[in-house]
Amino acid sequence: MPDDQLSKGAEKDLLIAELQQQIKDLQQSNQDLEHFAYVASHDLQAPLRTVEGYLGIIRQELEKENIPVDIEEYFQHVTFGVKRLQQLIKDLLEYSRAGRMVERQRVKTLPMLEIVKYNLRHNIEKGAATVTTSGLPEEFQGHRMGITQLFQNLLANAIYFGKEDTSNQIHIEAVDKKDYWQFSIADQGIGVAPENHQKIFELFTRLIPREVDDKGTGIGLALCKRIVESHNGKIWVESELGKGSIFYFTIKK
Repeated sequence: MPDDQLSKGAEKDLLIAELQQQIKDLQQSNQDLEHFAYVASHDLQAPLRTVEGYLGIIRQELEKENIPVDIEEYFQHVTFGVKRLQQLIKDLLEYSRAGRMVERQRVKTLPMLEIVKYNLRHNIEKGAATVTTSGLPEEFQGHRMGITQLFQNLLANAIYFGKEDTSNQIHIEAVDKKDYWQFSIADQGIGVAPENHQKIFELFTRLIPREVDDKGTGIGLALCKRIVESHNGKIWVESELGKGSIFYFTIKK
């Protein structure tokens, strides 16, 4: 074999080795970040519970006196801030766990959806939403807790962003694509502008300003993306402003 071919072969082997090392380094970095998020979030919960507990004690003591309106307002702001931070920590914990959803179990589709609808029963009633289904498999393989969280987040989103004073028809469908299941959740809500179709799946992304809606943490759809990718699938949205949304995701068989 000529020397130039040997040289090219050696160069190719070197590039492959470097690429493999980079992949290994990235995987390790990702695991380190997941571990950091888990530990940091877990350790933050204890002092927050302490703050919440003492706030309650102080508030009870002040009940004995006439509390000025401004002081009462301060208490409400602090209490809301604590609860919001607790929700953010909870969401971060879920996000860090999603990367480790490797265990696969049988997920019975309709019973799983009944659990999801039960968890969201107050949201469904408040949002005047109707949930229908078609084409769903009797069961499929997946991480049971992760799949439940995925459907719950997407359904909660479909309910929350429904149009005011309008009934919201939400339809959950599945299509057999031979190698994978393609699920979709369609709503009649406010929709998403095309330029934001990718952005909404990024961590901490909020399309509605915090002063208008301060309930979300900007983690819900990022968590959905992480769960789907842990199942070797993809997630995307088709939507226009004012015309509802259809969220699609795939679960490999």
